[in-house]
Amino acid sequence: MKPPHSVSQKTAMSLRSLTVSASLLVTLLLSVPLVAGFFGAWHPAFDSFAHFRVHLAVLMGLAALPVLFSAWWGHGLVALLLAAGAVASALGVPALGIGPVHAGFQTRINGAPSYTLMHLNLLYNNDQPEKALALVRDRRPDILLLSEASDMWAQRLKDMLADYPYQLRCGRGTRLGGAAILSRLPFSPDRRTQCSDNGRLAIAGVELGDRAMDVAALHVGWPWPADQADEIARLSPLLSSLGTTAILAGDLNATPWSNAARRVAAAGDLTLIRSPGPTWLFRWLPASLRPLVGLPIDHVYAKGDVVLHSGETLEEVGSDHLPILIEFSLPAVDPPSDDEIAVAALPSLEGSKDIRPGRY
Repeated sequence: MKPPHSVSQKTAMSLRSLTVSASLLVTLLLSVPLVAGFFGAWHPAFDSFAHFRVHLAVLMGLAALPVLFSAWWGHGLVALLLAAGAVASALGVPALGIGPVHAGFQTRINGAPSYTLMHLNLLYNNDQPEKALALVRDRRPDILLLSEASDMWAQRLKDMLADYPYQLRCGRGTRLGGAAILSRLPFSPDRRTQCSDNGRLAIAGVELGDRAMDVAALHVGWPWPADQADEIARLSPLLSSLGTTAILAGDLNATPWSNAARRVAAAGDLTLIRSPGPTWLFRWLPASLRPLVGLPIDHVYAKGDVVLHSGETLEEVGSDHLPILIEFSLPAVDPPSDDEIAVAALPSLEGSKDIRPGRY
């Protein structure tokens, strides 16, 4: 008969071997979607994995720990390095030039006018609409960009006309509703308001003192196997029509490091601002989990003369998305010099009208 300690030792060794084998298998399985996510430009199916890059990397790093303390430690080290690199590529290490390029924040100039813009996916069937309306009344953003502004919200938005007399709501009559723009500042007469055919994109020009800029609210559908990639392609011509100074904000259903987010930026010649953190979480999960497992899929882009000063997420308002609030400004337009006025008044050699400075 074998001594008890021999049986116990053999059982422990078998359990350790099983743990290492399982760890090797799990890290291998997780590496497939993790690596595939870097090839989102090849096919939208790969981009669907990219949205969960950080989650997959963390799981793979944890799974690799038993391997790291075994005879297969080299494989564990490679898995940990791959996981760390994936996280760095998603969250970015600006000092090393790793990760997406983001628009930076600049200190506000004393005395210069600044403005606030809020983006919020209202949730088409939000059962606590007063929470969202109370937040808007409390924060009083100059410009409000909305997603899922369904018919349920129609009368509530009309009731805000005293505070937001300039309104554009797209996607009327659809189940989820569409994008919407509400503004305290007047819409520009030089820019016709526009809605995409499906109501997911709203564009308007807004007057900010002696300047004007385009603002756009965007809501892109779910990733593959849904038609997110095709929808971005259909919206690209409208995105390319944005003026040279513009802000776009919306629910992209895509993370900032995804190919989908890059395609939106390229279509509108926009630069993404650094995400303030996870904004979306399944409604049936505790909100306290959002910073840990939520996804940053609500974004703000800017271009041209927009100077960004801050960006943050705000408190939960009954939606499965958090609001985002940014502060920005536009530099004042320098008055033309006497020489410029004289040149502008000269007739064109081709017989065209006088040259006039553009508004965008």
